[in-house]
Amino acid sequence: MNSPGKYVQIQSAGQAQRVIELSNLRVDQINPENQFRDKLKIIAFSSGKGGTGKSFLSLNTALALSKNKKLLFIDLDLNLSNIHLMLNTIPKKTICDYFEKKGPLSDLISKTDNPHFIFGESGNLKHPNLSDNIIANFFADLHEIESEYDFIILDIGSGIGVNVINFLIGSDVNIIVATPEPTSIMDAYVVLKILKASSCKGYKTLVINKCSTLAEGKNAFINLNSASSKFLKEKLNLLGLIQYNREITQTIIDQTPFMKKYSLTDENDNFSKSISQISKLAAGLVEIQQMANIHQR
Repeated sequence: MNSPGKYVQIQSAGQAQRVIELSNLRVDQINPENQFRDKLKIIAFSSGKGGTGKSFLSLNTALALSKNKKLLFIDLDLNLSNIHLMLNTIPKKTICDYFEKKGPLSDLISKTDNPHFIFGESGNLKHPNLSDNIIANFFADLHEIESEYDFIILDIGSGIGVNVINFLIGSDVNIIVATPEPTSIMDAYVVLKILKASSCKGYKTLVINKCSTLAEGKNAFINLNSASSKFLKEKLNLLGLIQYNREITQTIIDQTPFMKKYSLTDENDNFSKSISQISKLAAGLVEIQQMANIHQR
């Protein structure tokens, strides 16, 4: 695991180099080059820009995992939190209470069901500034309770701010969510570039969301992987492709999580397809964790 001294202060992201044209590299030929940690429990979802569907994916992937695994979900999208809205709940305590030193992390956990939740907060004008030491202490406290869970899912804010990068550095697995749009692919590249410069040792993987077709998603990933391989000297891993489904946005409006409302047996083919794709993300995380366990033997 990272020690507190390895947290960094990012001064400037700079300009990412242009994403290069589609290469002949096939997705099934890509081999991971990540360095495994001793255990992969803390999973961070992030994105280079907003609007990628990151929070929707993180929540529903957690719900898919919770069918067989013990989960803790923490909303760390600081001051723009929305997981409690998706669940139609009003939290009595939020992660801000911890950062404001009003109580231990364990006191914030909502344990009414699996997964357990620590909710975030929106619009707090007195939101505390988080130094690298505060974030390091957060992970130290998180490690104190991680034995109670199979996975801990962190929904990190979008962008490349210092807090975002330090939360990613402290996590075991970084899932970067992007869409096929060139601007989203470029933003994902910038996140990867900063993580590389920060000597982040976590396992990095990509999800391409809101694809009109699977072929479009694969092409977007190949473009991003080609840029990373050429300029960052780092091959990427593809966790999954999620096709766009306008109908599932209604579950957000209804404040009912998609993976709770529907099942694979649903007669709507679009719902079944989305459920299958999200379930594959969850299965992929289990496989990554198993690979790490084998690697450590």
